[in-house]
Formats: sequence, structure tokens, C-alpha cells
Amino acid sequence: MAAVSPRFARRLTALVLPLAAGVAGCTGPTEPAPGSSPPAVGMANPASVYCTQQGGRLEIRKGDGGDAGFCHLPDGRVVEEWEFFRASQSAATEEPERITEKYWKLVELNGQPVPALEREPHLILKAEGGRVNGYSGCNSFSGAYTLDEASSRISFAHIVSTQRGCAEGADVERAFGEALSRADSFSLKGDHMTLNRARMAPLARFEVVWLQ
Repeated sequence: MAAVSPRFARRLTALVLPLAAGVAGCTGPTEPAPGSSPPAVGMANPASVYCTQQGGRLEIRKGDGGDAGFCHLPDGRVVEEWEFFRASQSAATEEPERITEKYWKLVELNGQPVPALEREPHLILKAEGGRVNGYSGCNSFSGAYTLDEASSRISFAHIVSTQRGCAEGADVERAFGEALSRADSFSLKGDHMTLNRARMAPLARFEVVWLQ
């Protein structure tokens, strides 16, 4: 058999090595050995992340429908992670309570119930333009208001009304007007609102009437 020259051997090696590397690259990733666990692939699960952010401990339970995550909260509750997460998102998107664009029926003045009248006293705070209008028990009125809902501050100004004479309702009208002129804050709880001044007893109480 003829001897191979050193120069030819070097050329043959230079051709064979890249070819071998290419073949190895086409075989794909090495399969894990039988019995071994595949490497974990990390993916952010917003429900799981929220659970841990709230100080909870995540537990994975296996069921007929697949795996499910449960969050063990610091207060002892155990909740399904996605239910817990969705509840938090619903709470975050809930609209804050507003006092504007509602029909507020006057029910109490200076701690005394408002008597039944032919037409009920009320006010409506318009969201745009800072305008208020309503009925005082004798006359219709309108005016301006300034509002800071974050600090529960409110004040009324430039209140004008019609000049109709009334057989009843004059006392309510007078007390209602005084309440508007003195109010500097409000309290809101569900369908009930009070106009207040400083830390004194409420000047006026209202309840929402939902118009059909």
C-alpha cells in the first residue's frame, strides 16, 4: 500500500473535521438520560407572581384537568391563584364613588327630617363646568361649585333662584340655602351623602334617587 505524504494527510484532515462537525450539529440537542429531569424553563406567570408579591406561598396541585396553582396567604387563606389574581384586577379597575351626575334628594337638614312637600328638594352636581342645579323646596336654583373629591372638599357660590312665592317649603328653602353657603366638605357612603362644615354635625343629608 502506497504511503500517504504528510502534506496530503494535512489536507484530508482539514476537509474531514468541518464535515464531522456539521453532521454532529444536525443531530439536534442531546436527549436527557432516562430517569433524569429535563431542565426547567422559566416563564413569568402573573398569577403566581402576584401570589408571591402578597407574601403568599404557591402550591401546585395535580388534578384530572391538569395542574392548578393555589396561593397560601399569610392570613391562612388558601385560594386558587388565578381567582386571586382576577379579583385583584377587578378591584383595581373599579370606578371610585362619585357625587357628580346624580340626583341627590334632600332628606335631612340640621339633624331634622325634611317634611314631605309637593315637590322634593334636591340637587344635581354637573360633572362638567362646575355647575349645580336643583330645587330648594320653593324655588329652582342654580350656581357654581368647586370640588376636590380626593380630600372630600366642596364649596358653593353664586347661587341664584327663581322668586316664586310659596305657601309651604319656605323654611326648608331657607335652611337648604344656608347649608349650601356654609358647607366646606362632604361625606359619601354608597347612596348617601352629607354636606358638612369642619367637624360639626352634618348640615344636610341626601340620598340618591335613581332615575329610570
